Amino acid sequence: MTRQVLADHALSSRMKATSFTLRDNPFAGEIIHPGPYRIGKKIEDVNTYRVGHPLAQRVLGNAKAAATPTLELVFDLTGSGKNFAILKPLVGKQGWLRCVRLSVTALEAEDHLVLCGLCGWRRRAGRCAVQPVLRPFGRHG
Repeated sequence: MTRQVLADHALSSRMKATSFTLRDNPFAGEIIHPGPYRIGKKIEDVNTYRVGHPLAQRVLGNAKAAATPTLELVFDLTGSGKNFAILKPLVGKQGWLRCVRLSVTALEAEDHLVLCGLCGWRRRAGRCAVQPVLRPFGRHG
């Protein structure tokens, strides 16, 4: 999400899963410092990128408001170096994956992403099969 929203403002060659370099402030009126950002604990030499940071809040706001058209999504797990045994029966298959934002308010407001997968007309990709989809191995196109 961060990579997509900040594509014109961050160095894409350095945008990794846990770090990126912000060239300029994409949100006028917000105090957001350019430079390196990193996700993690005990970070002292760069800006810490976390959910509560103004940059992350604006990224989340933009992503929530963005149009999400239907498109083809291709998962290429071959370069991950990991064995996704639960996905092996789905290799070469096609189907639908739907992601919906669910907002729940009780004592506090919480947002959750609910994923639902369907492969063919009778086979359902359950929670265990869909959960690895959250990792950054997908591309659209």
